[in-house]
Amino acid sequence: MTKRKKKHSKQPSQVPPLDERHYLAMELIMKPYYDQKRDRNRWLNRSEITELVGVSRMPLCRWEQRKDFQHEKSKRHRAYSRKTTQRGPTHAEMASTVISEADNIPQVKQALRNTYQKISEKSLMDEQRKAREIMGYLEGAICRPLFRSESIQMQALDRIIRPECTQYANKPRSYIDLTAKAE
Repeated sequence: MTKRKKKHSKQPSQVPPLDERHYLAMELIMKPYYDQKRDRNRWLNRSEITELVGVSRMPLCRWEQRKDFQHEKSKRHRAYSRKTTQRGPTHAEMASTVISEADNIPQVKQALRNTYQKISEKSLMDEQRKAREIMGYLEGAICRPLFRSESIQMQALDRIIRPECTQYANKPRSYIDLTAKAE
């Protein structure tokens, strides 16, 4: 037997936009509720949420499966988390503060600096580590020649421009005053 294909409507589905009940359900799902009987915050279960919103259990389940409901709920959850979460100073900031406030005791300052460097290294992301590595390669590169003296590039420059000018092309920074200010 062949399976019958499900007929699809030629009209787009008519999903009503989110209304006050949807937003109320989102808030009740996301935030804890203060229970006066127990004198503490607690999360409401689905049956309690449906009673407060005024719908049965099935519509609430369907709402939670809707993409627009999920998107709006996650957006509101991020905003709520940002409001309720207090961000204090990072470990690196705290170590920097302690180093600056140390009473000029060299051993303490050195130990704190070492701790600060370890914390800073561990807090770096992979991209930041890669950027530091690249910066390390480039630190000594400012005064280095661009090409090796007998390379193909240098031979091509000799052919294109005079050999006397090739030295300027290979070490351009040697012939520029880096301390001069642009006017």
